[in-house]
Amino acid sequence: MVSRRAIAAVVTVIAVAIVGLVAFLIVQRGGLNPPNFEITRKELTTTVEGFPPDYVAYVSVTVKNRGGAGTMTVYVKVMQGGNSWQKSQSVYLDSGESQDLTFKFSEIAFWTDNPVSYDVWIE
Repeated sequence: MVSRRAIAAVVTVIAVAIVGLVAFLIVQRGGLNPPNFEITRKELTTTVEGFPPDYVAYVSVTVKNRGGAGTMTVYVKVMQGGNSWQKSQSVYLDSGESQDLTFKFSEIAFWTDNPVSYDVWIE
């Protein structure tokens, strides 16, 4: 026959294992304070580079994490006329940390009347 003390010990070990697993899963999913990225700066610059000359657009972005540590993806879309191009980068930031990113788009056309526009977002 199994003693009550042995049963209590087994139940305690199982309970501690469940609590540990739940804590691990919470931390893996961003903790109780998930990441909260914010775009604090975005800027479009166009220039001509290289030889033969190539028209290039750079989108510079600064993101800041106002939540808990974690990873989010920054997306940039550049549009010109009826064309659009999109790039993304996943970023890990600790709480309160900022990071500067630059996205290069060499697909845009120089000889056109269509201006270059852009959009930036985070998911």
